[in-house]
Amino acid sequence: MSALYNKAQNISTWDADRETSSFFHVFKLLREWANYGHGGIFSRLYGPGYIKFIDRAIQLLTYSAISTAEVATICAFGFDRFERELRYYREACEEGISDGSLHIDERFEIYQRALSNF
Repeated sequence: MSALYNKAQNISTWDADRETSSFFHVFKLLREWANYGHGGIFSRLYGPGYIKFIDRAIQLLTYSAISTAEVATICAFGFDRFERELRYYREACEEGISDGSLHIDERFEIYQRALSNF
Protein backbone atom coordinates (compact mmCIF):
# COMPACT_ATOMS: atom_id res chain seq x y z
CA MET A 1 0.00 0.00 0.00
CA SER A 2 2.76 2.46 0.82
CA ALA A 3 4.24 1.96 -2.65
CA LEU A 4 0.85 2.70 -4.20
CA TYR A 5 0.39 5.85 -2.12
CA ASN A 6 3.91 7.02 -2.99
CA LYS A 7 3.24 6.55 -6.71
CA ALA A 8 -0.12 8.32 -6.40
CA GLN A 9 1.52 11.32 -4.76
CA ASN A 10 3.86 11.67 -7.76
CA ILE A 11 0.90 12.27 -10.10
CA SER A 12 0.78 15.97 -10.96
CA THR A 13 -2.97 16.24 -10.35
CA TRP A 14 -2.82 14.46 -6.97
CA ASP A 15 -4.52 16.51 -4.27
CA ALA A 16 -2.13 16.47 -1.31
CA ASP A 17 -4.80 17.94 0.98
CA ARG A 18 -7.04 14.88 0.68
CA GLU A 19 -7.01 12.34 3.42
CA THR A 20 -6.69 8.78 2.14
CA SER A 21 -7.07 6.16 4.80
CA SER A 22 -7.72 2.98 2.83
CA PHE A 23 -7.24 1.20 -0.45
CA PHE A 24 -10.88 1.98 -1.33
CA HIS A 25 -10.20 5.72 -0.99
CA VAL A 26 -7.45 5.40 -3.58
CA PHE A 27 -9.88 3.72 -5.98
CA LYS A 28 -12.45 6.43 -5.37
CA LEU A 29 -9.81 9.01 -6.26
CA LEU A 30 -8.93 6.99 -9.36
CA ARG A 31 -12.58 6.96 -10.41
CA GLU A 32 -12.87 10.72 -9.89
CA TRP A 33 -9.67 11.29 -11.86
CA ALA A 34 -10.77 9.04 -14.74
CA ASN A 35 -14.34 10.36 -14.92
CA TYR A 36 -13.87 14.06 -14.24
CA GLY A 37 -10.22 14.95 -14.62
CA HIS A 38 -9.47 13.04 -17.81
CA GLY A 39 -12.79 12.70 -19.59
CA GLY A 40 -13.71 9.05 -19.19
CA ILE A 41 -10.32 7.57 -20.00
CA PHE A 42 -11.51 4.05 -19.13
CA SER A 43 -14.44 4.26 -21.53
CA ARG A 44 -11.99 4.65 -24.42
CA LEU A 45 -10.25 1.34 -23.82
CA TYR A 46 -10.50 -0.99 -26.79
CA GLY A 47 -10.61 -4.75 -26.90
CA PRO A 48 -12.28 -7.28 -24.64
CA GLY A 49 -9.04 -8.10 -22.79
CA TYR A 50 -8.63 -4.73 -21.07
CA ILE A 51 -12.30 -4.35 -20.27
CA LYS A 52 -12.60 -7.91 -18.95
CA PHE A 53 -9.50 -7.43 -16.77
CA ILE A 54 -10.84 -4.18 -15.31
CA ASP A 55 -14.29 -5.71 -14.75
CA ARG A 56 -12.82 -8.69 -12.90
CA ALA A 57 -10.58 -6.49 -10.77
CA ILE A 58 -13.45 -4.18 -9.85
CA GLN A 59 -15.67 -7.18 -9.08
CA LEU A 60 -13.02 -8.62 -6.75
CA LEU A 61 -12.62 -5.31 -4.95
CA THR A 62 -16.37 -4.87 -4.65
CA TYR A 63 -16.96 -8.35 -3.27
CA SER A 64 -14.09 -7.89 -0.83
CA ALA A 65 -15.58 -4.63 0.44
CA ILE A 66 -19.08 -6.09 0.65
CA SER A 67 -17.86 -9.15 2.55
CA THR A 68 -15.91 -6.96 4.96
CA ALA A 69 -18.98 -4.81 5.60
CA GLU A 70 -21.22 -7.85 6.07
CA VAL A 71 -18.87 -9.50 8.56
CA ALA A 72 -18.58 -6.19 10.44
CA THR A 73 -22.39 -5.96 10.53
CA ILE A 74 -22.67 -9.50 11.90
CA CYS A 75 -20.04 -8.81 14.57
CA ALA A 76 -21.60 -5.48 15.56
CA PHE A 77 -25.31 -6.33 15.49
CA GLY A 78 -25.46 -10.12 15.67
CA PHE A 79 -26.23 -12.86 13.21
CA ASP A 80 -30.00 -12.73 13.76
CA ARG A 81 -30.18 -9.07 12.74
CA PHE A 82 -28.10 -9.74 9.62
CA GLU A 83 -30.36 -12.66 8.72
CA ARG A 84 -33.44 -10.44 9.14
CA GLU A 85 -31.93 -7.75 6.89
CA LEU A 86 -31.07 -10.41 4.32
CA ARG A 87 -34.67 -11.60 4.36
CA TYR A 88 -35.87 -8.02 3.72
CA TYR A 89 -33.39 -7.74 0.85
CA ARG A 90 -34.60 -10.98 -0.74
CA GLU A 91 -38.20 -9.76 -0.51
CA ALA A 92 -37.19 -6.50 -2.18
CA CYS A 93 -35.66 -8.25 -5.19
CA GLU A 94 -38.12 -7.92 -8.03
CA GLU A 95 -38.86 -10.27 -10.88
CA GLY A 96 -36.10 -10.01 -13.46
CA ILE A 97 -33.46 -8.77 -11.05
CA SER A 98 -33.74 -11.57 -8.54
CA ASP A 99 -30.20 -12.66 -9.46
CA GLY A 100 -29.13 -9.86 -7.12
CA SER A 101 -29.53 -12.21 -4.18
CA LEU A 102 -27.53 -15.06 -5.73
CA HIS A 103 -24.11 -14.02 -4.45
CA ILE A 104 -25.38 -12.99 -1.02
CA ASP A 105 -26.97 -16.43 -0.63
CA GLU A 106 -23.59 -18.05 -1.27
CA ARG A 107 -21.88 -15.73 1.22
CA PHE A 108 -24.68 -16.27 3.75
CA GLU A 109 -23.99 -20.01 3.80
CA ILE A 110 -20.36 -19.29 4.63
CA TYR A 111 -21.32 -16.77 7.32
CA GLN A 112 -23.80 -19.25 8.77
CA ARG A 113 -21.07 -21.87 9.20
CA ALA A 114 -18.43 -19.48 10.49
CA LEU A 115 -20.27 -16.74 12.38
CA SER A 116 -23.65 -18.12 13.49
CA ASN A 117 -22.75 -17.87 17.18
CA PHE A 118 -22.35 -14.05 17.06
